[in-house]
Amino acid sequence: MGAVKKKFISGILEREKMGVTYIGSGIVFPHTYEKYINYSQVAFVRLKKPIKWGGYEVDIICLLALKNLVVENFKIIHQNLMQNLKIIKNSNNTNEIKEGLISAGRENN
Repeated sequence: MGAVKKKFISGILEREKMGVTYIGSGIVFPHTYEKYINYSQVAFVRLKKPIKWGGYEVDIICLLALKNLVVENFKIIHQNLMQNLKIIKNSNNTNEIKEGLISAGRENN
């Protein structure tokens, strides 16, 4: 509550029209303009059944509300997600999933 402004969702839909935010492996990173964000938050959803998103099968939605969406911040989030993808897709432990999102390289341990 309070992290985003009322136009946050419409901004996401507008950006999706410009280009689908599918990055492969069943993952999308929808995001919007900084002006619709009060403070940074990331929401993560792992779906039980994949859905169609811009013509792709998607089972992970990583909704970005980043006040400073710079390429380096996105790369870090993306790298952590991809390096821990097996854990994130298969674990039922919320803390393990969260740790996989914020810590790179765990899957190889």
